[in-house]
Amino acid sequence: MVKKRILVIDDNLENLALYRDILAPETAVASAELNALEFLLFNRKVITGDELTFILDLESSGEVACQHLQDAYSKGDTYDLAFVDMRMPGGWSGLETIGHLWQHDPDLPVVICSAYSDYNWEEITQRLGHANLIKILNKPFERQQVLGLAQSFSA
Repeated sequence: MVKKRILVIDDNLENLALYRDILAPETAVASAELNALEFLLFNRKVITGDELTFILDLESSGEVACQHLQDAYSKGDTYDLAFVDMRMPGGWSGLETIGHLWQHDPDLPVVICSAYSDYNWEEITQRLGHANLIKILNKPFERQQVLGLAQSFSA
């Protein structure tokens, strides 16, 4: 069984719950009680499938997510993928957040999630670089899109 760690950053708690529900099917091996306790204690949910396990870290701000990433990496944990919301009022934008994430892990694949495009592809890649590490997911998204992206970066 392969375990993949995913960081999800979105200021909308409903969206975080949606990611959790999409990447945590009810057929998960881990019990609902253990998942609920782990989510309450660590803001993390473990999802187990037949061949692939996602460990989700859900954060509602870029600043907190970057600190979480630093803490994880200092313990030897790494991330395989990050889903990052572009619009997060009151804190770092998605672009700012990605820039900070890449200061700590320049090889981290990122899925940019947004309902509105403040920047076009050229502006995003000019500002961030690493076009090969960026995918776009438009909101509202479909369950299969999220699963497909998570699985494609986990291959």
